[in-house]
This record gives sequence, structure tokens and C-alpha cells, in this order.
Amino acid sequence: MLAVAKVVTVFREPWPEVMTLQEVADTAKVSTDTVRRWIKAGQGPRATLVGTRYRFRTAEVLSFLGISDEQAVEAAPLLGSAALQHRRTR
Repeated sequence: MLAVAKVVTVFREPWPEVMTLQEVADTAKVSTDTVRRWIKAGQGPRATLVGTRYRFRTAEVLSFLGISDEQAVEAAPLLGSAALQHRRTR
């Protein structure tokens, strides 16, 4: 628990609970077209339309990509605060 508290103090912004299409593509290291194909095929993390834009629950994205709690904390500077939020909710 103490280690998590130290990690939390490093990040000033909390990880968002949702990710954009671009954030998912960047995290998965694929194109946005690939993420759109996942959506159309019913594969990948579940997408929700908010207006005309897709949003994804961060925990589902990380789970789909096979990113563990430890990896999420290590990758936090690269992925943004969503991975840290994923760790806190488990």
C-alpha cells in the first residue's frame, strides 16, 4: 500500500476513467482505423458512443491489452493516469 501511495504522489492528474479512440490506439500501438475495425467486428474493448465520438473504459482497455496492475503503474507516464486508476480500482 505504501508503494502505491508513493506512485500516486508522482502523478498530479488522476487517470481518467475513460479513454478516447486516439488514446486507445496509442496505448495499443495501432492505428485509429484498427480500433474502428475492432468496434465494427465486436472485438476489443467495448466502445460507447458519446455524441459522435467513441469512449472506452480504461480498465477494459488495459484488460483487453493484457496490461497487469504492475505494468499499468510502470507505464503510467506513457499512458497517462488511466492505468493508475485501473490499479486503484482493483
